[in-house]
Amino acid sequence: MPINLKQKYMNCHPDSNISFTVGYDNRIRFSNGTKATFIDDYSDRESLRCDFLKTALQGDCLGKKMLDSSVKLDFQPEYSYQDMIGYSLRRSLDKGVLNEGRHYLGKIFCFTNYYCNNNCEYCFGGEKTKRKNFSLNELEHMIEDLSSEYREIHFGGGEPTLFKGLEHLIEFSKKRNLSAWLLTNGRRFSYRNFAKEIIDSGLDGMIVCLNSHIAQIHDSLTQRQGSFKETVSGIRNLMALGFKNFDIILIINRKNYKDLKATAQFLAGEGIGGVAFESLVYVGNAAKNIQTLGVKLKDTAIYIQDALDVLIEKNLKVRITSFPLCLFKSRYWKYFINRRYEVLATNFSHADGGCLYHRYKSSGLRLSVKCLECRLKTFCAGAWESYYYFYSDEEFRPIKNISNEEILSLVSSHSVNFALAPAK
Repeated sequence: MPINLKQKYMNCHPDSNISFTVGYDNRIRFSNGTKATFIDDYSDRESLRCDFLKTALQGDCLGKKMLDSSVKLDFQPEYSYQDMIGYSLRRSLDKGVLNEGRHYLGKIFCFTNYYCNNNCEYCFGGEKTKRKNFSLNELEHMIEDLSSEYREIHFGGGEPTLFKGLEHLIEFSKKRNLSAWLLTNGRRFSYRNFAKEIIDSGLDGMIVCLNSHIAQIHDSLTQRQGSFKETVSGIRNLMALGFKNFDIILIINRKNYKDLKATAQFLAGEGIGGVAFESLVYVGNAAKNIQTLGVKLKDTAIYIQDALDVLIEKNLKVRITSFPLCLFKSRYWKYFINRRYEVLATNFSHADGGCLYHRYKSSGLRLSVKCLECRLKTFCAGAWESYYYFYSDEEFRPIKNISNEEILSLVSSHSVNFALAPAK
């Protein structure tokens, strides 16, 4: 007789971070290592589906796949801060717990290609550069299929500016009411005519990766001499052309974290509008280079806070992702974005070619078991799942002594970036 899925989950611990995913091989996998069970072993498929969706939306699900394509998940693509403060949060506080977060549809992350003009030591792509790439028609088909559910698309790679037809993809997405963004190293924007072509295609925004204000450090991380000069030239061209809706993203690692304050001063001097701080994802090249790039999150926090002081004083937009709240002073919490509940659609290449894609995929951010004691666990992004493979959670300190009033005050401001979709 098949094991009841809900009971199997609850036996782990009703409030634990134990979660499960349904893979493309139709197997259920629990994050605590519990043996997977074939879905087809369940005679009552409807009961399984209901239990799965209910548990997945209440917990930290590692990922989701539709058990029945005719059933639509009840995600919240939009949310308001007032709604968040209202019914959902107050009900949580009344219960003495903060675990009412709901997953929400975030964005389509479209890999246009796997090849790149950099070879970053921290690239999560790693061996993906050897995979077969996508055709324009394949990407159009994916965008067409997903555009009815998502409202934003981010083009990345590899390096998307190397993809022939990028301008067309941007225009194609805009016609389907998608906000189009680009994640890029910015090097090709050193050619002003190309930068103008991309801007004229209707691009809404951009995220440009810069590793440091020191050319030697930047080029060391990209493993491409002269890449710093081209990226900075590209940034300056974008601003000269009047395109200012872009952020600089800093991937924090052992080679650059001690110079973050000076890097912040450099960016402020360049007139950059916004800066994002993100931790390493320890997969691909980053996992291979952990000896030279790896660093504990707690060791980077003080340097990030010094950089934030510089940027905030200059009125730059700042955001912090993939870092736990407990490592930072509370005055910085309002600059955090919690993407742990975000659900993405993203594509990948089959070994024999072709464009496959996940319709619903989690962000990859996780809490540790230690975090279950924290009163701010609902609002915290935690860390990348891969971080726990190499480092323990001993550096995390659950925040217990904070009142309901302080929590409500913290999330009531519209400047707060916590991404929490309300439960109905």
